[in-house]
Amino acid sequence: MKKLYLKGVVAMSLSLFTASLTQAQLVGGDAYLQGTYVEAGLNQCGAYASSVSPPAGYEVTGLTGLNFIADSDMDGWGAGTPEYCGDYAIPGSPVEGWGIQIAGTSYHNTDRTCATFNISGSISSYTAEGDSVEALWEGSVAGVDISQRSVLHADDLYVLTWITLTNTTAEPISDIYYKRNIDPDNEQIWSGSYVTINSVTSSPFSGDLDAVVTAEGALYGCYLALAARNPQARPSYGGFSTVGGAVSDAYNGITPYNLSGSVTVDGAVQMSFYIPALGAGESTTFAMAHVFSADALEEALDATYVGGYVDCAGTPEVGGAFATAESTCASDVFTLSVDVAAAVGITYQWQSSADGITYADIAGATGPSYSTTQTDATYYQCVVSCTASGEATTSDAVFVDNVCPGCTDEAALNYNPEANSDDGSCFYGYTILDCDYGSSLISVPEDATELCLSDDEVSAAISMGFTFDFYGTPYTNAYIGSNGYMNFSGTTLSACCAGQLLPNGAYPASIFFGQNDWNPAFCGAGTISYWTQGAPGSQIFVVDFNAVPHYGGDLTN
Repeated sequence: MKKLYLKGVVAMSLSLFTASLTQAQLVGGDAYLQGTYVEAGLNQCGAYASSVSPPAGYEVTGLTGLNFIADSDMDGWGAGTPEYCGDYAIPGSPVEGWGIQIAGTSYHNTDRTCATFNISGSISSYTAEGDSVEALWEGSVAGVDISQRSVLHADDLYVLTWITLTNTTAEPISDIYYKRNIDPDNEQIWSGSYVTINSVTSSPFSGDLDAVVTAEGALYGCYLALAARNPQARPSYGGFSTVGGAVSDAYNGITPYNLSGSVTVDGAVQMSFYIPALGAGESTTFAMAHVFSADALEEALDATYVGGYVDCAGTPEVGGAFATAESTCASDVFTLSVDVAAAVGITYQWQSSADGITYADIAGATGPSYSTTQTDATYYQCVVSCTASGEATTSDAVFVDNVCPGCTDEAALNYNPEANSDDGSCFYGYTILDCDYGSSLISVPEDATELCLSDDEVSAAISMGFTFDFYGTPYTNAYIGSNGYMNFSGTTLSACCAGQLLPNGAYPASIFFGQNDWNPAFCGAGTISYWTQGAPGSQIFVVDFNAVPHYGGDLTN
């Protein structure tokens, strides 16, 4: 094919064209890919959702930004009803992005504005050669280099995403998960509806290499599929945002994600991948496709296949089971995993036991790893089966204890209700000392300020003249309540009338030095005074209640 190149730099934009109508452009930090039937946008965090509208020469959707649009019936962009399908993600709240889980920690880059940008990186290059256009995003996180190559061939109705992960550390990394997420709005700009019919139509769980989840418009049938021919891929639907929970949750079908079935909803679909281990300095590559016509699905699946996979046979070879924690508290999330060679047709079922003898299946724990919590010490094992042979192997068991160190005294400020092993960390706050009211009684100085308060009243802010650190928070003002307390946070509740249980959320940052139902009656009976004494660095703020009567009686303090 004869190539025609046009080069120019205008507002940081460079365009390369070929006679096949393919076009790649970089505008600011965004890249745009244009073929005969598909247009796509990619932003600086690697999400398919450009931050601004595409440049001239692309279809005008009236929206800010570009995800995907497709002339899926191939009859011309301005023909038919609708004229084209999409934009698939930009209407409403644009959601398209990806995440990776490394060593149990999840990182995400997502959405049109890259509001979540955990994985540093950027679009490093773009090319237009032959009948294809490509954009390359490169980044790194937690010792893993990530390369995302987005490819659109001129006459295809799908966009390929090739992911390469490289372990840059000196140690192997196990249990890596990758997830792609999109909230599909296939027909919204034409029908006004954000709802799609989301279905898992093929999964490698059944012994097939193909992983496919579809989202179809209810009115016009505008089609989107996330597809991969890879036994380590898992299609799912559920949830909405890319962020939320662990990246592995989608792969393992943990709520709100579903690995089978169908639903009609304004909700997201996902494609996830699992990499059991990545050796020091090693790389692995996998691919998926966003497909815009059911007729293009098989071709797209072929294009994502990277080879090297074999069908399982006989009895699966299983190593040990592993846990990310030896002991946990009740709210601690830990992850179980099992070492199994990758093969087509492998299934997993995690089991638990209180005594290490009698085991029961854990509902929903059907992946090579499983994240959970526990309230009691528990043994875990995984039953690994080959669907082709019908044979299974049970992993060695792993034990997770339930020793939870912490403060076990309910009277302490840092009491931990989950703790079952006291670690000596209990903290009881500031100390209250009994005063000897003989010669040590502080006299009210002549320059003390008399405070006139009515019944159940709190003063305005009073400057103490220095900064007081109260449980780690600095304060410069105090508020004095007529009922025998002072506050530092500005809470103006009267604290009437009898004693209260402490701590009390209604009165934060307060000192109750003699709380009762007192009535100073606008200085008519008894006095409330305050002053600051001492040199800078050792100053004291003093509040004095003297002969303030009890409300409705003659008793005073």
